[in-house]
Amino acid sequence: MLSSSNDISIFTGHYGSGKTNTAINYALFLASKGEKVTIIDLDIVNPYFRTSDHADVFENMNIELISPVYARTNVETVALSPKIDYAIRDIEKNIVIDVGGDDAGAVALARYAPDIRARGYQMFFVINENRYLSSSADKTFQILKEIENRSLLKATHLVNNTNIGKETSFEDIALSDQYAQEMSSLSHLAIAFTCVKKDIVSKCNSQDIFPVDIFVNPVWEKSNF
Repeated sequence: MLSSSNDISIFTGHYGSGKTNTAINYALFLASKGEKVTIIDLDIVNPYFRTSDHADVFENMNIELISPVYARTNVETVALSPKIDYAIRDIEKNIVIDVGGDDAGAVALARYAPDIRARGYQMFFVINENRYLSSSADKTFQILKEIENRSLLKATHLVNNTNIGKETSFEDIALSDQYAQEMSSLSHLAIAFTCVKKDIVSKCNSQDIFPVDIFVNPVWEKSNF
């Protein structure tokens, strides 16, 4: 279900699905197991919810962060770091890649697709029923196919990250199970895990729960995951 040693783990999804927060937690999970981890911020589309904004968290866990050139500055134009090519080929480390939202963000991933396929990868498609443009399995499936077409890579797993911000209860997450199962049936992809905030995870005894901390906070509510 979760990564084995020295994998490439890619997180894609619709804008607002929570893929960045999921990628951060996943990198921290791997590091907590003693794995060597590099996280790559491949989001050249959205300047507001960046993996790069949490550099101090990664430094504390000895996780290498590779950011777009000019990330975390006032310069709006960003460019992909030349370090990415080397990192993808570095089989001594687990690589976690946070991709920009939708097919627009997936274009950057296509540049590295041949090397990623050569090494082997898992690509998690993060879904969130409580986002307007992904509120049904049909809509979400269309977004998945667009991302696959633009990235030149195929998703291998789904991640259910359905939430309603800071008020999310375990009951809210449980209600998304039918949506997630419909998406799994449409895509023929298994649900790798369901993200649950750590303060409510004790209410669940399922084995596919992935406890998460909240790092990425939208400007309008400061608490999305």
